[in-house]
Amino acid sequence: MDPSYSRTAILMNQDPNGEICMVSSSLIYFKTGFYSLINKIIDADRIIISSPCQLLVFQLLIFRRKIILDAGWPLSDSNLDSSKRTFRKIKNLVIDYFSFQLSPVILTESTQQSEYISSKFGVKSTKLKVSFTGVLEKRFSEIKKIERRKKPKIVLFRGKNNDEAGISKILILAKYLDQDIKVLIVSNRICRNWEIPSNVDIVEEFISDQKIREIYAEASISIGQLGNSERLSRTIPHKFFESFYFGVPYLTPNYPSLMQFMKEGELPKLILYSTEPKYIADSINRLLRNEKILRTIELDMRKQYQKHMSNQNIFTHYSLKILEN
Repeated sequence: MDPSYSRTAILMNQDPNGEICMVSSSLIYFKTGFYSLINKIIDADRIIISSPCQLLVFQLLIFRRKIILDAGWPLSDSNLDSSKRTFRKIKNLVIDYFSFQLSPVILTESTQQSEYISSKFGVKSTKLKVSFTGVLEKRFSEIKKIERRKKPKIVLFRGKNNDEAGISKILILAKYLDQDIKVLIVSNRICRNWEIPSNVDIVEEFISDQKIREIYAEASISIGQLGNSERLSRTIPHKFFESFYFGVPYLTPNYPSLMQFMKEGELPKLILYSTEPKYIADSINRLLRNEKILRTIELDMRKQYQKHMSNQNIFTHYSLKILEN
């Protein structure tokens, strides 16, 4: 299991009786500790293998225990934007295919992801179960809470600098925002040749959990992915869960994987039906001019979070999916 994978962290954190034994992903390379853990694996009823450790499926089959592959999504998805890594693409496709075929139970992040895996890799739909990845609440619950600021109005965008994220659209739409609205971009890097509008601030560094809380405390609106990649129709970005956890209105295109959460109360007002920058800017301006609607949306988001995305909810459903198989 990989502790950096949020659902793994949730599983370990919510395990009150210590019934779950974590096996390091270093087993893939037969590093130190493999043989010391054999007895624990033999004693286990089930083995959970979390992303991105799909190679462990092949190694742990010898123990003849029921394997639950907590894949979330295909490994081959990570290379969709790369045209120069053909070998890696093929390798990940092969790993995906055989790990999916050999695993009796596969957990995915969304219904759409399950449908995609079933169709692309010929996997029986009965093997596929949905369990949301979520955000580890413990990361933020032990940090001092920060009061939300009312001014200035800040639009937050957290994402990588690639076409799928859509940073270039953020820089364009910033020019159409009301004068009292600022944009904060938190990214791995920004192209220095781009024109950065005066109302845009950029953070290009690793940020701590404390800083993440501070950023969301200041944000009036969070913006989701803005690309046209097919993958976005079936994935649920981590910042989606973050925004719902912090109660920051999350403006997103109508990707099918997210629409199940956007139906209640005033949440449909957060759905974008175009990713054209001027349209997005007009939507932001309209929302930020109506404080009453924003407060109602925040309450609706918190209700949805507790209903579907809380760590306890994810753990309960996750456990049931494991125990019922």
